[in-house]
Amino acid sequence: MAPADTIAVLERIQRKVLWLSAWMVHQANARPSPDGSKVGGHQASSASAVSLLTALYFAALRPGDVVATKAHASPAFYA
Repeated sequence: MAPADTIAVLERIQRKVLWLSAWMVHQANARPSPDGSKVGGHQASSASAVSLLTALYFAALRPGDVVATKAHASPAFYA
């Protein structure tokens, strides 16, 4: 695949991962909690890691590589 094509594919994946991670956080925050607290966090932590995770997982990592992520960005990691 040509570099421009690769970048276009990564951008599409990145947009989908961002949407999915924001949706996860929204859904978690929309559920009522017995004590009234929000359990889903906020979208900014995931958004800050989406580009990095997309590039790593779809273009850079090799089998056996390990990635440490910040816990607040776990929706992006799971998306």
